[in-house]
Order: sequence, then C-alpha cells, then structure tokens
Amino acid sequence: MTFKVLFLSPHYLAKKSSQDPFRHELISEVAKKSDEFLYIQTNDFYDELTGIFPQKNDETLFYNKIKKFSPTLIISLNASGITNRLVTLFPNLEYKVWFIDNPWRIPEHMLLPLKECQNLTVYGASDSPNSWLVTYFGEEKCGKTLFFCSKKDLVTDPIPFEDRKYDFSYIGSLWNVSQFGLTLQSLKPNSEQFLMAKKLITDHFHSYKSDLVKHFREIFPESTFSGPEIFALFDDHCSSYKRLSIITELAKVTDKGFVAGNSEWWTQVGIFEPGLSTFYSPEVVQKTERLFEIYRDSKIGLNISHHQTKGKGMPLRCFDLLSSGVILVTNTEVEKESGLIEGKHYFLFKEADELAQIYKTIINDQQKYLGYAIEAQSIIRDRHTFQHRANSLTEGYKKIKNDISLYIMAKNKITFDVEGAVTNIGFVEERTSSFADHFKFTNRTRTPIIFLLLKLISLVSKKPIAGISRYVAINNAIKYLQRK
Repeated sequence: MTFKVLFLSPHYLAKKSSQDPFRHELISEVAKKSDEFLYIQTNDFYDELTGIFPQKNDETLFYNKIKKFSPTLIISLNASGITNRLVTLFPNLEYKVWFIDNPWRIPEHMLLPLKECQNLTVYGASDSPNSWLVTYFGEEKCGKTLFFCSKKDLVTDPIPFEDRKYDFSYIGSLWNVSQFGLTLQSLKPNSEQFLMAKKLITDHFHSYKSDLVKHFREIFPESTFSGPEIFALFDDHCSSYKRLSIITELAKVTDKGFVAGNSEWWTQVGIFEPGLSTFYSPEVVQKTERLFEIYRDSKIGLNISHHQTKGKGMPLRCFDLLSSGVILVTNTEVEKESGLIEGKHYFLFKEADELAQIYKTIINDQQKYLGYAIEAQSIIRDRHTFQHRANSLTEGYKKIKNDISLYIMAKNKITFDVEGAVTNIGFVEERTSSFADHFKFTNRTRTPIIFLLLKLISLVSKKPIAGISRYVAINNAIKYLQRK
C-alpha cells in the first residue's frame, strides 16, 4: 500500500514563501520516508485564534484537496490549523501531533476535538509539556518525549578552544519591554488593578503560573484578550528582562562575546546599554550555516530559554550549540533521557550571578571541556538528528517506492530540497481564484515570457488577468507530459 503523509504546520517567518530551518529540515526528512507527501502551510488559509477560514471558498476546496490526496497518516506540529476539523471529518485516519511549543498556550478550540480521536498519538518536546499532555489527553494517547534535534551533516570536528574568536555567543530574540506597560495602560486600570497586575507578573517571573489567564481575567474582567495573547504578553516581557540581565552579568567577566537577534536588541542594548554594545552585532542571522559558523567560533554557547519553558527542557538552540562543539550553558533543566550529563556536556544555572564562576571553570580547563564537547557531538549525531525524529513520526509505516511525489499547498510558491522527489506539485493561490489547478514546478522551471507579460499588464492595470492560473497549469502540465 502506498504510504501517503499529510503534514500540517504554520509558517513561522515573516517571509511566507519560506520556512524556518527547523521546519524545513523536519518536513524534508519526513517526506523522504513517504511515497507521497502533501505539506500544507495551514495559517495561509486558517485563522487559529478565531478558528475560521477568512476566505469563504477556501474551506470546501481545502477539504476536497485532502480527500482527493487520501492520506495514510496525518502529522501535525502544535495541532496546527485544521487538525481539529480533520479528526471529525476523517476519524479513521491515524494522527501524530508533535507539540514543539507548550500546549497550554494553544487555543482550546484547537485541542478539545482531539481528545475524542481514537487514533491519536501526541508528543511533547520535553518532559514538562509531556506531563501536561498526559493530564489532558490521557497516558494511552501520549508517546515518548521527542526532543528537538540538529542537522547531522553540520556536526563537524570542532575548532580548538584557543583558536576561537568568542568566549561566548548568544543568538535570540528580544521583545518590546514597554509593551506590557502600554497594554496595561490601554485597559485603564485603577490603582488597585495596577498593583495586582504588577504582583501577578512578579509572581509569574519567579514561579511560572499555568493558570495565568484565570488570574488576569479576575483582575481585568472586561478584557477581550485571548489566552495565548495573555501568555505572550507576560512571557515575552519576562523573557526580555531575563535575557538582558544574564547578558549584562556575563559582560562583567569578558568582552569577547557575540550577541545578535532581532532589531529590538539594538533598542535595548545598542543605545541604552553601552557597556553591552561592545559585543552586540546588528546582524540578523537567518541561515543555518552562518549560525553554526558563529557557534563553532565560541567557547561557551549560551541558552536563555523563553519564559514559557518554565525552566525545563531543551529548546532547539541547545541542540544546535551542542552540535557545534561548544560547551552548553543553559538556564533550563536537561532531561536525563537525552544522554547528556550536567557538569560535563553542559552547565545549568538558575540565577545570573552564577555565570561568572561557570565561565571561569570552563576557561581555566579548556582542553578537558573540549573533550566533553566532542562527546556531546557524538550523542547528538547518534540520537538527536532530524532523521531520528522522522523515524519516530513515521514508525509503523514503510515506504515502497523508490521516488517521492511531493505536493505543497500554500498561498505562496514554496520549494523544498528533498532528495529523491521527482514531482513537486503545488496548489498556489493566484488573484483570480482561491486555488490554481495542479501544476508542476521545480527550481529549474522557466517562466514563459507570455506569462510575465500577462503579470505586468495585471500589475499596471491593477486588474487580475483571468487566464494566468490556468495558463500556468496547462503550460507546466504539457511540459511534464513531454518529459514523460
């Protein structure tokens, strides 16, 4: 029987025609395990917060395309998009849902229908969300913890410590620290509400409150903020404060660091914290190869997890750091099942003032810790790659064909580099219709001149040309048949 996988995930980057490296690698590896693979970029079509399809015609066409594809297995990241609808429409299919973010931050309407699904397996990326999933879905529907992972071919021999440019590196986002105050101001709190909100965020910073939404609504009963919006407001504020305070502490013991992320760093560090600007870089690191280049040139790889981790589990950054041959220093607990040993492959800190001693311990015995870094690389290579995660998600199924039929459903043209994929067919929305017909595209497909002229006329006249979608479909279909 042909093994067909339907993979559901939202896009993460602002550029909707591409995926972040983690999703790109995971999708590619899962595709290699299948005979036919359909990837749907769910939030191009479906609003997860409201639970509706903004475009009226999308919903019917959406389900028809899935029904026509007839998947064997449905894999979903974070129960994304229409997973909640599909378990009702196609109850006999098998569903595997990997929560790479904390499930308690996901809207209830996306999770509740899954509880009734009999062919469901859910996975958390660390022990903390796994415990929550067991409570919510029941132990019988919960699989083993699927940790994050790294790209196998980027695990190379490390640079000697003495040749590395940076004592430490950190790459991650900051959020607008004034947003919390501005949001409170918009709610027009009285003095009592203001003090209660201040106490709530202080308590949340020191001891994560999973019932945060309930407390917030008790203080502000008129608020229309959704649960995810409330969590994001509090967690982002706490995360920015934590990251700034930790980087500030490290700056006291070394000026050989590399810190980069989003533009908010420039506001918080480049201007208002001149002491930190000596190692702040305005570079926006997007390519995986550049990320690993920075990490490999660092002795210490710093992980300051987002506040929603509750101090437990390893985010993706930890695996990238360990793959690069650095010593991981992290503020979140590492599960024993990962195979990594505290004080050897990584150091754990709870408060910023612990960093100075950890730094001295590593710098004063660099050769010993270089050996431990090489050990950690072997653990990642042997247990924590994208191939390992793809094997877990497709366990119980077997590919029978030598090639792969790859399909993509998105608002923008997306191409994945999947070895062995001989067809690459997309359902891409044009201005003239909700979905274009099937058409073949690859990196080497040449766009005919007549199509470019039609597009130019459309842009100049500000009117859609009705034949564009069908022309592309027919033209590429003819090319495909000619090659056959």
